[in-house]
Parts: sequence; C-alpha cells; structure tokens
Amino acid sequence: GTKDPPGKFLEVLKTLRATSMTTLGPALRCTFDMLNHFRLMQAEIDTYAQGRNPFFIPHFAVIWVLTDGGELTNTSGVEQLLTIPESTLT
Repeated sequence: GTKDPPGKFLEVLKTLRATSMTTLGPALRCTFDMLNHFRLMQAEIDTYAQGRNPFFIPHFAVIWVLTDGGELTNTSGVEQLLTIPESTLT
C-alpha cells in the first residue's frame, strides 16, 4: 500500500513468477481498446475542428508492462517482436 516503505514494492515485485505462456499482444490490444472506448464516450474531449480538450478527462491511465527481460513465448513458439493485433472497435 501507500504506507509501506519504498523497498516493499520491489521486494514483492521480485517474488512474481511466470506460470504460463504470454498473451501480451492481445492483452495490450484489449487495454488500448478499453481506453479508446472510454475516450470516445466522452463527447467533450474530441471536438470537430476545435482540437482536443484534455482537461475534461476525469481520469488518467498508466499502463505498466512487467516482463522478466527474456523472450516472449506463446503456444506457437518464441516471438521475436511484440505484435499488437488490430483494434476490434469500429
């Protein structure tokens, strides 16, 4: 929590262990889709020919991607590049 000493976060972070294959690309696509969907629902943010009004955004987002520094592996093998699929939003 916020009351813990600064080293506590790193201590807990080092105890994380991977247990399965990665679906990082689809997970990031889903994250960006949800953020974009929220942005599109806020009518005051994007205005035609008037630019963007970011001060109307009530929230902000920070996306943390934690890796072990190794390779991206999935059920089809090792990926050399991170590929984020196209958005499903229309």
